[in-house]
Order: sequence, then structure tokens, then C-alpha cells
Amino acid sequence: MLSGVGFRIEVLFFKYNMTVFSEFFTKKFRLISKLSLENYNELFDARIAVEECIVKMATLKAAPEDKAALTDIIERMTGSINDVEKFSYFDYAFHDCLGDISNNSFLKQILLILRETTVSCIQSIYDADSTNKEKYLEYHTKIWGSLMRGDSKAAVVNMREHLNGVRDDFLSLQAEK
Repeated sequence: MLSGVGFRIEVLFFKYNMTVFSEFFTKKFRLISKLSLENYNELFDARIAVEECIVKMATLKAAPEDKAALTDIIERMTGSINDVEKFSYFDYAFHDCLGDISNNSFLKQILLILRETTVSCIQSIYDADSTNKEKYLEYHTKIWGSLMRGDSKAAVVNMREHLNGVRDDFLSLQAEK
């Protein structure tokens, strides 16, 4: 009889986990469906909070091979400054690489969800003004430099400035419409 009770607990635990998992994605889709100009600030606030944690952890945990990977991405971003599609790819790769270096799969998954919802925002910024790529490359280079020096406080400040700049660019673009 005890083995039956144990099995029942495992089944209930599995059911609980599946319920939580499905609720997570239901809430994700509900969040995405409610996006409007009024709550983009909330979305950017969330992304800033998550990416500040990620960059701090990445700075503290970065191994030489991690720093080399991030350096390669910065070099590729620089080399693709005149190609919006490639530059966007390396922009996302930079943030993904920081997520990998942070070695926190939960924060990385949250980042991916938040990024999915901001991809169109960032693309519209690039389409509206090609000089934004240069500005964002400068932000990425500052974040990279902070990480290379092991300065987590500067990395956090630089990430915050970067994402606040993206928010400001997006909201001013929307105001012009």
C-alpha cells in the first residue's frame, strides 16, 4: 500500500508540474496579446531587470572562452554594421551569449520570451534610422568592455543605458506615427 501512495504522489507531482508549465505559456500568450503602446514600458522594465541580472552574473562567471566568444560577436557586429539583417542577428547573439555565460537557464528563458516580444520594436528602430546600429554597437561595446574588465557594476549600468536607449528610440518612433 505504501508503494501505491508513493506512486500517487509522483503522479500528482507530475500533474502539478505540467499544470504550472502550461499556465506559464498561457500567461505568456496572454501577455503578448495585451501588448500595446501603454504597456511597452512595463515590457522594457522587465527586460531591463532580467538583462541586468544576466549581465551581472555573466561578468562574475565569464571564463576566457566565454570572453573570446563575446569578443567574436562584437567583431562580427562591427563588420556587419552596413547589413541590417546580419547586424540584428549578432545583436541577438550578443544577448544570448550573455545569457549562456550567466549559466542561469531560467533567466535565459525569460530573456528569450521578452526578446520575442521586442523583436518587432527593435527592427522598426533599425528600419527608421540606420544610425541606430552605430549607437547600439557602442552600447554593446561598453557592455563587452565592462565584462572583459570584470566590472559587474559598470556592465549593469551599461546594459540599463542600452535598453533604456532602445525604449526611448522605440517610443519616440511611435510618437512620430
